[in-house]
Amino acid sequence: MNGSYSFSNTIRDLSGALSIVMAKTPKFIRLFQAAPPARNTKHEWLDLSLSGGAITAIAHDGAGELTVSAGDAAKVKVNTLLSVQGDSSVWRVTEVGTTDVDIALVGQNGGAYSDISGLGTDGAVFDIISSPAKEGSDAGDDGINQGTAAYNYTQIFRHDINISGSAVATGVYGFENQLNVQTAYKLQQLAYEMNRTALLGIKQASSASVPGRTGGLYEFCAALNGSNANGAAFSVDQINDAAAVLVAAGGNPNTVLCSPGQARVLTASLGDKVRVLQGDATRGDYIASIINDLTGVPMTLVADSDVPVNDAWVLDSTGLAISWLRPLTDRDTTAPGTDGIRRTILGECAFEFRNPAARTARIYGLMAAATALAAQRAAIQTVSISSSALAPVYVSDVTPATT
Repeated sequence: MNGSYSFSNTIRDLSGALSIVMAKTPKFIRLFQAAPPARNTKHEWLDLSLSGGAITAIAHDGAGELTVSAGDAAKVKVNTLLSVQGDSSVWRVTEVGTTDVDIALVGQNGGAYSDISGLGTDGAVFDIISSPAKEGSDAGDDGINQGTAAYNYTQIFRHDINISGSAVATGVYGFENQLNVQTAYKLQQLAYEMNRTALLGIKQASSASVPGRTGGLYEFCAALNGSNANGAAFSVDQINDAAAVLVAAGGNPNTVLCSPGQARVLTASLGDKVRVLQGDATRGDYIASIINDLTGVPMTLVADSDVPVNDAWVLDSTGLAISWLRPLTDRDTTAPGTDGIRRTILGECAFEFRNPAARTARIYGLMAAATALAAQRAAIQTVSISSSALAPVYVSDVTPATT
């Protein structure tokens, strides 16, 4: 009978289908992994800070007391060994406060520094060598890291599939096939909507008059590790500088995210140094592998048209995840008397940005892509070779092939 279909009373789980669509979408959203299910519209997670490999002295008193941030003070304990970046001298932590660390020279070790006064007034960066354990140490001597609770709100995503009664009655290709095509199309729309939300969403708790909203990358991370390019063209040096910040904080940068225009600027400057990867697992507007000078680990370049045109991001994508409060499903919502069929795709989720201080770095204020590309083209020089009796240039004859 026209208008009937086999799953009219069936609720279909579309989570797997959406995952496939997202994985093949040339967008930021494909970097997100699955997180444990949310339990409330205010979705919380324990944001454990990664232990960074360095601390920075904001100032010191010239007698061994360093002023540091609270986060840096938490990275060390008494007897932790430090070395000044770029030098081989070794220092021992003798006391740790909330925002101060006392150190003493253990050995010059062939380095330049013989006492604390030689370190300068501020800004010295110390690499953490190790924290030796004493003989007979007890469980718990390493301290306790409880982390802090971070949160986002869930957002409801809804799309309706409407097929008119005339389309149902026509049945040229079969109604269920037509419904599956419409479902695939709506999932593609949903993936793009979720992508823009994951980038630019602003979190908001739901109320009787305001729908809940989930926050995105800029909400959680724009104020962290920001680097102003001051109108310079996008370059590998900027990427490596941002990656160095994340590595020092304990992250492992593996992704560069930017607009397609900035991707063209970057790859044009690299020329044949970029290795393009196009395959079933990685496809998109433009994807390339760039080797991080600091770690030697390849970073995937993802060009996303939803990224603001003068911005770029260096990311450790392991901190990105989606948590579903209500998994994505579709069900029949055809109202009595409707001339056709309607099914509704509905799901509710929140985005997670775990430990963003060690996993996200923003580069902003880049030169406009068109301007940067024009400058690169103008810098290309041509060489003309002239032949003369005094300086002949010999070339091989070229004979056109005949068919």
